[in-house]
Amino acid sequence: FHVFQHDPNDIDSLAANEIDAIYEDSQGILWVATDGTGLNRIDRVTGRVTHYQHDPIDPASVSGNDIWSIAPSRDGSLWLAVYDGGLDKFDPATGQSIHFQNDPANPASLGSDLTTAVLEEPSGVVWVGTWDAGLDRFDPATGTFTHFVNDPADPTSLSDNAILTLVADRNGDLWIG
Repeated sequence: FHVFQHDPNDIDSLAANEIDAIYEDSQGILWVATDGTGLNRIDRVTGRVTHYQHDPIDPASVSGNDIWSIAPSRDGSLWLAVYDGGLDKFDPATGQSIHFQNDPANPASLGSDLTTAVLEEPSGVVWVGTWDAGLDRFDPATGTFTHFVNDPADPTSLSDNAILTLVADRNGDLWIG
């Protein structure tokens, strides 16, 4: 095993030891979401760790430090489910994010900022799971979200509005946990 862990005396260590998500990109870079401390980029060749954290004075920083899920986008960016921050589209080349958040005045916005899971289909459609508002389908071409929620009167609706994980199988079916 090669161990990466937080060391308060080493700026090249992970930001924390509680890990919520890990993703390896096509260049072998590990992207690690640490609980409450943002996103970490680990270059396994050099061992260097770069931290990306929310900065209230930088609107292009990640929208929050509690990232629950990381998913690749076909354009090379990363989708981040930021709990209490919404959905971020993070550009690894610049370290900047575009934010998608709930706007109560706009029914086509994200259903909740308490995002927990994210997945992009090969078509570019993005699925977002939330803690309290079910599942959202994001169409990047129109910038709109479609909401799917539990309806106790409809046994074919979502079984619950708390979504913790999403997986697309080889048939293109979406599995929702």
